[in-house]
Amino acid sequence: MVAAVSRRRPINGALDNKTPILIAYSDDGSDIHLSFRGSVQAYRDDALALWARDPDGGLPRNIAARPQVTLFYHDPASRTTYSFYGRARVEAEAAARAEIFAHSNPREQQADFRQRGVAIVVDLDKVEGRGPAGRILMLRNAGQAR
Repeated sequence: MVAAVSRRRPINGALDNKTPILIAYSDDGSDIHLSFRGSVQAYRDDALALWARDPDGGLPRNIAARPQVTLFYHDPASRTTYSFYGRARVEAEAAARAEIFAHSNPREQQADFRQRGVAIVVDLDKVEGRGPAGRILMLRNAGQAR
C-alpha cells in the first residue's frame, strides 16, 4: 500500500521536512485524541510503524481495546496529503521492536536513548490522498484483513 519509494520518502522524512504525522485514536471515554508523531515510518508495503516513547501514554494504553487509528500527513510545499486508516498494535517481538527503533528519526531515538518506549505497528486498510503524481486510493484486499 505504501510500496512506491516516492510514497515512502515523505513518510520516512516527515519530521526532518517539518511535516510530522498526526495520529488520531480513541480512549475508553470515546474521546478522540490527536498527537503528532516524529517517528512514523513506512514499515512494510501495507503497514506503518512508530516508536512511542512513553509505554504508559494514551496511544499504547488505548489501542489494545480500540485499535482503529487514522494518520494524516500534509506537506503544503509539495501539495501532498495522505490519510492512512488502519489497526494499531503494540509490537512485542524483539527483532521488530529493534528495527522500528533503528529506523526512527535520530531526534526521536535521542529522546528515548534507553529504549523504554514501545513499537507500534499500524496494519493499513486504506490509504487515500493526493501527491505530485495525482490522486491515490489503495484498499486492503478483503482476503488480506488480519
